[in-house]
Amino acid sequence: GRQAVLRLASALAVLSAAWVFVWLLYFQPHTSDRTCYALLLGSQFLGGLRRGIQQPAFDAIFGDSVASGRRSQIYSWLSSLRKLGL
Repeated sequence: GRQAVLRLASALAVLSAAWVFVWLLYFQPHTSDRTCYALLLGSQFLGGLRRGIQQPAFDAIFGDSVASGRRSQIYSWLSSLRKLGL
C-alpha cells in the first residue's frame, strides 16, 4: 500500500537527481542548448511525477497521525506553509 508508493516516489526522486547530476557533468558542455533544455524538462517531469505519486500517500499518513479534533487546524497550517513555499 502506502509504503510501496512512498518507496516508488523515493526511487523517482533519486532518478531525477541522478538525471540532473549527469546532465550537469556530461551533457551540458557537450550538447546544444535545445538538448539541455529537453533534458531539464525530463528531470522536472520525473520530479512532478514523484510529487504526484507521493502526495496522496503522505497526506493519508499525515491525516491518520493527527487527532480528529485538530485535523482542520493542522491542515490549514500545512496549506499555508505550502503556499508560502516552505
